[in-house]
Amino acid sequence: MAPVFSVLFSILLATQAQAAGATENLIIAAAQQAEIELDARVGLAIH
Repeated sequence: MAPVFSVLFSILLATQAQAAGATENLIIAAAQQAEIELDARVGLAIH
């Protein structure tokens, strides 16, 4: 459930940033953060 929450939170941040004009960079950062978190969880599950 946590990765889903991370993605939804990232979308929320990206939506708010759209008004500030920083959408593209924030979406990239949010996607990278979600990927890092997912990689960490998969790594823990494997080990």
